[in-house]
Amino acid sequence: MSYRKSNTSCFNISYHIILTVKYRKKILNQFDIISALSFSQKRFAISYIGLDQDHVHLIIKAPPSISISTIIKDLKQFSTYWLWSKYEQKLKHVFYNKKIFWHSAYFTSTLGDISKQQVEEYLETQCFGRCIPLPNGTAT
Repeated sequence: MSYRKSNTSCFNISYHIILTVKYRKKILNQFDIISALSFSQKRFAISYIGLDQDHVHLIIKAPPSISISTIIKDLKQFSTYWLWSKYEQKLKHVFYNKKIFWHSAYFTSTLGDISKQQVEEYLETQCFGRCIPLPNGTAT
């Protein structure tokens, strides 16, 4: 496990993100998507990029101070700007002269080095019998 540290925290946060091209256009193989996405990584790190024709899978490492919605916004905004600055003539015909590239929807999930079961087992050893699993994760 490689934890990152800041002045006030120690963390290892990774996200699996899937971004889809607007209108599901199968065009990702025509552009330098890796450079476009790398252009946007100022406050977080991209550790994996997997490309298909109409969507991209990313694994992102980020500090807890940056929300997932901010990461998605930065990825989409900066990569769209970069792609349009490099490939404007090509993209004009694909997206009808609108400066868009990504669909507004996205998928994300967190990745961890340990499972929920491992955390529960650890807590059971630390709670001295006072751990109470709640049904469906509710606290009410």
